[in-house]
Amino acid sequence: MSNPLRILCVCTGNICRSPAIEIMLRDGLEEGFEVFSRGTRALVGNPVDPTMAMLLADDGHDPSSFVAARLNPRLDVTGTDLVLTATRDHRSLVVERAPAAWKKTFTLLEFARLVARNPDHPTGATAPERMRELVSMVGDRRGHGAGEDDDVVDPYRLGPEVFQASHAQIRSGVDAILAALSPTPRQG
Repeated sequence: MSNPLRILCVCTGNICRSPAIEIMLRDGLEEGFEVFSRGTRALVGNPVDPTMAMLLADDGHDPSSFVAARLNPRLDVTGTDLVLTATRDHRSLVVERAPAAWKKTFTLLEFARLVARNPDHPTGATAPERMRELVSMVGDRRGHGAGEDDDVVDPYRLGPEVFQASHAQIRSGVDAILAALSPTPRQG
């Protein structure tokens, strides 16, 4: 496909949360998507944190080729169709530095919650078409039901139980998004 649907994932260091979102989404999506991640204060050049890498590998994902990169909002957001951030603070930073991105920028958990509650099923013939429809459909619902649960916990330099909680939040959010992209409506 000549113009893939581009999804940018953002966290702080780009070694725990945003690479996990990127890798899980990329592995779960059909052709026609380009998924990448950046960090607001990235540990440039580093691989995925070993604990998160182990959790990803346990799920069947291969994080070995990942390398952390720093967010450049003007460059990275230009041409991006959807921005998924780990937290509301990351979302605010992206929108502050790239105001035109506000309609397409959500926290991962916010977007997952909105698409899961979306009463209309996208009708596009391909997954990228359905994703474009979802971004448009849920943009108007932004702010409804917002709460503390819209942030993915930051596990950096914390124990394995915090990594497991963060990983579980990410997996749940990604699973909800992938389910909403199915070509047939979800059954209630």
